[in-house]
Amino acid sequence: MREKALLSLLALPALACAGAVPDKLTAASQRPLIAECEKLKRQSDRDKCIEVAVASLAARPVPRPTSSQGGAKPDAVRRAADVLSAVQDIPGLATRGITFKDYMPYVQGLAIAIDRFRASAVTDQEKEAADRLGEALTAMRDARWYWQTDINFFARNSSTKYPGGMPIELAGTEAIISKYDVPTQKAGLWNAKPGAHRDQALAAMWRYASDRVDEARAALATVSQSR
Repeated sequence: MREKALLSLLALPALACAGAVPDKLTAASQRPLIAECEKLKRQSDRDKCIEVAVASLAARPVPRPTSSQGGAKPDAVRRAADVLSAVQDIPGLATRGITFKDYMPYVQGLAIAIDRFRASAVTDQEKEAADRLGEALTAMRDARWYWQTDINFFARNSSTKYPGGMPIELAGTEAIISKYDVPTQKAGLWNAKPGAHRDQALAAMWRYASDRVDEARAALATVSQSR
């Protein structure tokens, strides 16, 4: 029964890929699919369901530019506007606030929008922007992993024991802390090893993602001026 339920959930994104679901099923409307995936009891089933749903939606064919519809330039401008609209909320994540429950589908939505943009990129400016947005997406996924790791750690350990945040060595977060230059301090009352607070770590990763979005926006700013 569990396998049958999983397969039935994965069938919808597969049909979308095949064109059997209305064309309005895009990155902006993938939330119901992910919500259904999250109803599965096992975490491994939920992860697999979401992975396949995102991959299927992202793989939907993207129309290539045609000169009969006004040429490549208007299409490039439209593609740039679409992807920049999808990532426009990244700079405000640290100040606006978002729950972990909402963060997962948000990142999945970004993945779909960025993957579709990458697949349709034609101009040099678009390809440069796609690379920067790919780096931003990696940072967003790293933040998701760190957030989940922090939740799991403090589900087993008291925050009063580690007032300086999740211990880097115990949690295995050395690489990610170094990559995003996350501020650290003494983790525990009797533990001199460094730790990092969740909010500061997430803010550093989101700031990195925001910087990459700015670079992508700068690259795409020349699309409308190119001939």
